[in-house]
Amino acid sequence: MLGFQLFDGPDGDLLADFGMATSVEISEAEHGFEALSAFVPMSEDEAARWYAMPGAPWAVLSAGWGAAWEGRVEDMAVADGGIEIGAFGAWRALSDAPYTALWSRTTTAGWRAVTQQEVSIIREGFGSDNNNRLYIGAQKGASYGNGIAHELTYAAPHNGQRSITNFSCDYSFLFPTNWLFRVVRQNDDFTGRAVQNTVTATGALLTGSLNLTLSTAMDRISIGVFNNTGGNSAPAGETGDNFLRLTNIRIKTTTASSVTADLIATDMMSYIHGINSSQLRNITALIQSPGVDLRDELYEDRWPADILTDLAGRGDATGQQYEVGVWENRTLHLRPRYSISRTWLVDAGDLMMSRTVDTLRNEMYAVYRDANNRLLRTDVAASPTVGRDPFVRRGFLNVRTTSLTQAEGERDNRLADTAVVTPRVLFTVNQLFDETGAGPYPLWMARSGDLVVVRNLSPAMGTAVDRLRTFRIKRKRYSVLYDRLEITPELELPDLAVMVGKAEWQGSR
Repeated sequence: MLGFQLFDGPDGDLLADFGMATSVEISEAEHGFEALSAFVPMSEDEAARWYAMPGAPWAVLSAGWGAAWEGRVEDMAVADGGIEIGAFGAWRALSDAPYTALWSRTTTAGWRAVTQQEVSIIREGFGSDNNNRLYIGAQKGASYGNGIAHELTYAAPHNGQRSITNFSCDYSFLFPTNWLFRVVRQNDDFTGRAVQNTVTATGALLTGSLNLTLSTAMDRISIGVFNNTGGNSAPAGETGDNFLRLTNIRIKTTTASSVTADLIATDMMSYIHGINSSQLRNITALIQSPGVDLRDELYEDRWPADILTDLAGRGDATGQQYEVGVWENRTLHLRPRYSISRTWLVDAGDLMMSRTVDTLRNEMYAVYRDANNRLLRTDVAASPTVGRDPFVRRGFLNVRTTSLTQAEGERDNRLADTAVVTPRVLFTVNQLFDETGAGPYPLWMARSGDLVVVRNLSPAMGTAVDRLRTFRIKRKRYSVLYDRLEITPELELPDLAVMVGKAEWQGSR
């Protein structure tokens, strides 16, 4: 038996217990508790008092042992004979504030030359570019005074959540003796400058690699050449004979060796908790690492919910996709998809089924970028089903990275999802049983992400019903009044959904 209560906050005091929850509908989707709508009969004066109540009450559909659904009330409307209440699950908190942060950057796009107005020691008279590298070269016949420099710079997003902590590159450096190749960190406005590393020229070609942790995290980093000879210097030779060239560049805002999805998820969770501490707990227990190093992650004014959805869809290096969401206790989870789910056995009635190749993509390639922001494409990967399918349907996936390895991994993860023809289905059942056959269980206990096994399908359907015989619940809607459960599987009939229930759906009032 379900009860419907309102509290003055997620951990607050009880405001009202509306008894048997009859006129309540709830929905769930891939990210957890989605929405609740309810109608509570009451007098016009009482409804007006609820409408005028400040704050955002917390709605709970309780099952005795815990919450069958919970979330914050955002909508109240005085209606004929009572009040209408609308609430959303705690996943909603991840759309309360946009998120801006640099995590990792390997492209040379976005680097630019520093001007003398920004840093007084900067002089013109050098050649520089960021064409798939960072390059500074001396000009033929030019003379450079002691203590002058030329630099290229990159800044994290203005007023973002994270500052630069690490810089790495491979370098080639050829300048007259005592010229310096320097890495400098500073504030966004070029104040607080401090040299983090120097390489002293010898007049011969020097090559090597840097992997620096900055002494203080700051919003801007610059690389450049500096005349430390003690006098004027006129490098001999043609233009470009004396140069600094950097490749394999990477900027990070974490000292961790890799930028993984769990680090980003934890940071966004902490960010939202800092803004609305009651709406999302600052708990990492359910956040797991896919273990994939994400090399190009830059977010500017994006909703955390959208970022997390994207990160989960990329999966891990083994092809396992991830899921992200919030269920009970306002705790964010990021974990292998369907790793925490139940299995329900059902018998189908009134079966309607169709299949289509509309979603089939049995070949896939990924589109990514090189360090100069040029679009590149991986080789085409083919599914083992290609030989059995009637024809090839090739898809592509845009990946935000300069890493071929990462692009290929995300391509293969997507291919695994699209290479099987998924049937569309409509049927009804009256009861749920667990995987041992025990039951029946209340219909509302089926959740988004749970596995449904249909026990009474004809063997004559063969492999055509492989994803009908066992399918995942994509979305759920439940009416307490009619004990009616509507679930949407991986694909449904056009304009229809899988229906599981006991009575005709007539609405919530």
